Amino acid sequence: MSMVLYMCSSCKKEHKINLSDFDVWEETENCSSGLKREIWMKFEDECECGHDVEIMLNQTEYPIGVLNDIEVHSASNAGNIRVSSAA
Repeated sequence: MSMVLYMCSSCKKEHKINLSDFDVWEETENCSSGLKREIWMKFEDECECGHDVEIMLNQTEYPIGVLNDIEVHSASNAGNIRVSSAA
């Protein structure tokens, strides 16, 4: 199971969450080499210190069957974000 590790920007505490805890949706579009699929993943929660945390990840599949690495698209009150398959 893939895990996302991050540090709360307010209290500096390290957190670990399952990638399965993210809301996931997809978008597709036609490109020159066929379909391109964008996979979006969003996590929203409140840290124990009371500050809201939001992390948005993105993964592209283009051409279909070729998955690129998961990248951090944006984050609010979260830093040092890492995706690990064995955390």
